[in-house]
Amino acid sequence: MKFVCDDNLGRLARWLRTLGFDTVFDSTITDARVLSIALADQRMIVTRDHRLAEKTLARQVVLLGSTNPLEQLGELIKKVDLALDSARLFSICPLCNKAVEEIKKEEFAAQIPPYVYRTKDRFTRCPACGRIFWRGTHVEQMKQRLTAAGLPIN
Repeated sequence: MKFVCDDNLGRLARWLRTLGFDTVFDSTITDARVLSIALADQRMIVTRDHRLAEKTLARQVVLLGSTNPLEQLGELIKKVDLALDSARLFSICPLCNKAVEEIKKEEFAAQIPPYVYRTKDRFTRCPACGRIFWRGTHVEQMKQRLTAAGLPIN
């Protein structure tokens, strides 16, 4: 499932990307652009804007009520029957929305902190921004936050 979030849902968009969902977001995006992207790429619109949700061209729109990103995620999960799968975690760059690629750590040793280089074996990299990712303690912390919010991940 692919999404486009309006300009009020930046934190939700980052959560969706982190969870492995292709999510277009730009803090300066207009309603017209949201509609255009949704129609061109067959994306579901996620918004808190009632006027945007009522646009007749928008076929798949999810209107959220909460201002809290984890509550918004919960609303979205319920409304579109979205499954959270740990296998998809960190498969998309949370900044660029591009699929990350597995890399050999030896080729990027200069860009990886020494402790992380010594203690981790699996690394991915965003082909767009060049950012390098690894699974650190933040993964368990994120899973705990999701579970505490009633959104356990498989």
